[in-house]
Amino acid sequence: MVDHFIFMTENQITKKQHFVPVFYMKKFASQDNFLKVLDLKQGKLLKQKPYSGVCYDKYYYAQKTGEQDEVSQIVEECFSSLETTIANQYQKIYDKIVSYQHLNDEERYVLSVFASMLWLRGEYMRKQINRMNEDIMKQTMSLRASHPSFPDYIKKLFKEKDEKIADEEVENMRKMLLDKSYKLKFNNAEHLEFLSTYENFANMFYGKNWRIYLAQGQKKFITSDNPVIEWFPERKHFAYGASFLERKHYLVLSQEVLIEMVNPISGKNLKRKVISDDEVLEYNRLRAEYSIKYCYGFREDELNDLILYKQNRIDTNLKYLIRKNK
Repeated sequence: MVDHFIFMTENQITKKQHFVPVFYMKKFASQDNFLKVLDLKQGKLLKQKPYSGVCYDKYYYAQKTGEQDEVSQIVEECFSSLETTIANQYQKIYDKIVSYQHLNDEERYVLSVFASMLWLRGEYMRKQINRMNEDIMKQTMSLRASHPSFPDYIKKLFKEKDEKIADEEVENMRKMLLDKSYKLKFNNAEHLEFLSTYENFANMFYGKNWRIYLAQGQKKFITSDNPVIEWFPERKHFAYGASFLERKHYLVLSQEVLIEMVNPISGKNLKRKVISDDEVLEYNRLRAEYSIKYCYGFREDELNDLILYKQNRIDTNLKYLIRKNK
C-alpha cells in the first residue's frame, strides 16, 4: 500500500479527509442535501451546510493534522474501502430494522464494525487519548520533581549540553511540574495506532445486547461530530472504572433509529421499541453532552430544543447559586 502511494499523482491525494463518512451524514440531510448545524459552544444555529461539508479536516489522518504525509493517504484509503463495503449494505439493514425483520449475524457484525469505526475515528476519541497521555506524562514528571535528587538531575542535564541553570530556575521548574501548571501537545501518532484496533472493538460491540429505539413521532434523532457516544456508569465500590462491556454506547443510525449497546449479562441480545418524543429529546440531549463542536439534523426543531434546554439549564444553575449564596 505504501509503494502504491509513492506513485500517486497530486490529483490522487485526498486533502479533505472525513472522520465521519459522507454517506452516513447524507442520512440526516434534507431533500436538497443540506444539514442544519448547531454550534455547541456558542449555542446557536449556523448557516446550513451540504452534508459533505462537515466532520472533516485537511489531512486529518496525518501524523500532524493539516500536513500531508504518506500515513494520511494510507489511512484514508483503508477507511474509504471499508466505508464502501458498509454503505452497500446500510440501506438494506436499515429497512430490516424499521420493518421488524430479523437481523442475521452478518448484518449485526456489519453494524458493529461501523460503530467501532465511528467511535475510534473522531475528534472525541483523539482528545481522550491525548488527555490520557498528558495525564500520564504529568504524573510521571510530578513524581520525578518530588524526588530529592531532582535538582542534581536537572543540573546534570544542562551540564551535558555545556549549559548552566540557576538554582531559582530549577526550583521554578520543580514547582511547575509538581502543580502540573503546563500544557502538553501531542501529534496524532497514538490515535492513528489506536485506529488499527477497530476489529477488536467491533467484536466487543457485537457481543453486547442491543436495544433498538425507533422514533416514529414528531421528533427525530440528530447526529453530531461524535456519532457513537459512550456513557460510564457510576462505580461506588471499586477502585477501577467501568469496563468496556459495562459502559453504554449509543449509535444513532438514522433520523429514526438509535441503537443502545449494553452489558450482555442478562436479557435478550436484541430488542426493538418505539419511544416517545420526550425520550427522543433526552437521547438528543445526551448526544449533545458528549459531542465536541457540532450537532446536525435535517431540520431546526430538534436543534432548537437543545438550545432551549441549554439555556434553561444555565438559568436553573444560576438560580441555585443565587439561593445558595444568600
